[in-house]
Amino acid sequence: MEFASHTNFQTGHRPATINSARLLLDSTPLCCTIWDHDLNILDCNHEAVKFFEAKDKQEFFEQYFELSPEYQPDGTLSVEKFLKMLKRALDDGRCVFEWTHRTLVSSPLIPCEVTLVRVLHDDEYAIASYIRDLREHKKMMREVHYRDNLLNTVNQSATILSGSTTDSFESNLELVLSMLGKAVKADKVTVWKNLVEESNGGLYCAALFGWDESQPSRKNDEDPTFLVCDEKLPSWKEKLSRGDCINGPVRALDEIEQIYLSSSCMLSVLAVPVFLHNEFWGFIIYSDSRRERTFTDNEVSILRNGSLLLANTMLNNVMMSALSAEKDTALAASRSKSEFLANMSHEIRTPMNAIIGMSTIGMTADHKEHMKTCFEKISVASKHLLGVINDILDMSKIEASRFELSENEFDFHKMIDRVVSISKFRLDEKEQALSLRLGKHIPNTVFGDEQRLAQVITNLMSNAVKFTPEHGSIKLEAQYLGEGDGLCKIKFSVTDSGIGISAEQQEKLFKPFQQAESSTSRRYGGTGLGLVISKSIVEMMGGNIWIESELGEGATFSFTVLLKICNDEAKIETVTDADRNNFKDFTVLLVEDVEINREIVLALLEPTGIAVDCAENGRIALDMFIEDPEKYDLILMDIQMPEMDGFEATRRIRSLENQSARNVPIIAVTANAFREDVVKCLDSGMNGHLAKPLVFEDVLDRMRSYLMSAKRNGLVWDKKFEMGNAQVDWQHKNLINMVNNLIRQCDHDMGVEAVQEALAYLADYTVHHFESEEALQLELGFPEYKSHKRYHEDFKTTVEDLTQRFAKDGSTEDLAKDIHDIVITWLVDHMVNQDARISKFMRTKSYPSLAMQV
Repeated sequence: MEFASHTNFQTGHRPATINSARLLLDSTPLCCTIWDHDLNILDCNHEAVKFFEAKDKQEFFEQYFELSPEYQPDGTLSVEKFLKMLKRALDDGRCVFEWTHRTLVSSPLIPCEVTLVRVLHDDEYAIASYIRDLREHKKMMREVHYRDNLLNTVNQSATILSGSTTDSFESNLELVLSMLGKAVKADKVTVWKNLVEESNGGLYCAALFGWDESQPSRKNDEDPTFLVCDEKLPSWKEKLSRGDCINGPVRALDEIEQIYLSSSCMLSVLAVPVFLHNEFWGFIIYSDSRRERTFTDNEVSILRNGSLLLANTMLNNVMMSALSAEKDTALAASRSKSEFLANMSHEIRTPMNAIIGMSTIGMTADHKEHMKTCFEKISVASKHLLGVINDILDMSKIEASRFELSENEFDFHKMIDRVVSISKFRLDEKEQALSLRLGKHIPNTVFGDEQRLAQVITNLMSNAVKFTPEHGSIKLEAQYLGEGDGLCKIKFSVTDSGIGISAEQQEKLFKPFQQAESSTSRRYGGTGLGLVISKSIVEMMGGNIWIESELGEGATFSFTVLLKICNDEAKIETVTDADRNNFKDFTVLLVEDVEINREIVLALLEPTGIAVDCAENGRIALDMFIEDPEKYDLILMDIQMPEMDGFEATRRIRSLENQSARNVPIIAVTANAFREDVVKCLDSGMNGHLAKPLVFEDVLDRMRSYLMSAKRNGLVWDKKFEMGNAQVDWQHKNLINMVNNLIRQCDHDMGVEAVQEALAYLADYTVHHFESEEALQLELGFPEYKSHKRYHEDFKTTVEDLTQRFAKDGSTEDLAKDIHDIVITWLVDHMVNQDARISKFMRTKSYPSLAMQV
């Protein structure tokens, strides 16, 4: 080498030195070499011979030129750089620089630090060269740099994730996982969240997020990977839950764990546990499929903090996503309800305008025909307004989970006829064609809620008429789908040739306060509640509702219901309308402070022949009842009144010390029609509730429930008494016949003993009858059967006491009165109120989700 031409080794010459200088030279831990000003090596210490792996100083001197490569790492020729550094040391007295050496034996290059110091030797300058091995220093610096880089990556991750939105979080998390994986030279990172396996409480984990250098990340819409740790990684739960990491080559783990991890080509693994709020939340796996290694303490410590950061940000993102979703839902609900209120205002104000306008015109009309026309339009507008109010009340019941069915036996085909007749006026008005098709196997008589079923069909028919243009066509179909367990499944379909509904609009149809499109309500009207209410009714009847439609191609609304099959041979006989609505032997106390409301009730009740006394408030009603408690068979009680309201009046009447006060039926008649209002009325001691505006048929039904046909003419079987079980209903009819026979015996003065005997038989039969009810209750799991049994036993005791009271000197006339006041009142209450709960429970049990075949 050219470098050798500038070195002249004086192997034989040794200048005189003092012992202390030699001692200092050999005792220094650095390699030391002495050069004269002509660049001849004068001497070296033993550390230099040892460091460069020379046999002795002679070999070191002779082969010194081989201890440096031809070029240094910066690309400079070694000889040129060394001469330059020597000159600088001679000129400046000192020079420090990095150099690369190699030894005489091993080939790897050694990074070194060289210090050249100018010294005085024999009155001339010489150069002392000190060489320090930088390998350990370089290694330490690499570790420091690696640690700093890892810390820096964690800090950057925190910055990225903290600035993420819910939309950008997942992509940013993927970036962070790749940064952490690359920073620790892992090729895969997976975040696992703990779940609890319900069967045995074992550790069951889900992979929430992951990064794999060799594969794209899992898409958001893919199913997550699940892991049963107790089976695949049996020792991990105990170690991780106490805070230990799993760290090292995979082949050092248990055999079962090796099999699972090796299936993912892992050679090394670091599993870091994550704790949130002192709970073992999950763990993060950093894996290396390229080499076997154990992650360093620094790596483990930093990744613990990084893993905690990831878990916290993921938890925070879940919370933020939930809050964002709730906010969006709240805003959407607010918009929907604002639109609903606007629609509702229109729906209420439109008929109100017609009512007010036609009333004004009618009052100034000169001809009866003109007045009749006004009254007809007022009636139509009023019914429309009542329908809107009823929809609102139904919706409130649905939202409060208090929407209930009222089931009875009814004629299916007559129900369909009524629905069609309701729609006929609008059909004719728009000159639309209606086709009706009813399956031939549909039973004529079924058991269910006729009114609610008709409400659903009417709503679908009304929508079909509304959204179908003039001269369009509408088809109503009912199809028999089969039967099972005493129930038949019927499918209804209403098809129109109207505007149709897009797939996007269909998603809103059965949601509260929404219509398919906001412009729909402006053009066609409607509250947006009809389909929601219909859906609830259908589902309560054991069915479902759906739509098939395309925009501009019309629509078909279909739904199914389950109805009980009635035995035609055991069909219940009812009295005629004339008998049912004849109350001429009764007196009712009407408590109402508004004069026009009293006039309306009086006019409605006039055809029934019932006698009516009126009271303007609760205090007057109380005084009237106290004066003659036997007079009144029924009280119709308003709630909001001056002096004394209906609640207080009812409580005062019930607290009076006479049997009539306890037994007289009191019916609330009020505009407060929500479920909580009904409950409050019943809690105050009232027997029932009627909502204003009054529907005449509802008033008659309620009167028949409590008054029946006549005090002295006994009872008439009514649909209100039905339980839906043939044997129990037959026994109830027998009970009515027994009571009617007792009254006839009293009327014909058959004698106290004969009546007493009949009463005793009635008491025994009532207990016997309860055995059938109890068997039914136990079969269905009715929770109140014990209290119901006591109810029957108390009645038997009451009848026995009644019998003994007239054993000696009682008259059959007095006995007949007590039979009515005690026995008939109990019997009606028993069937209408007590057995109604059993019937309702029985029907609930009878509406399973049946898969009946066509």
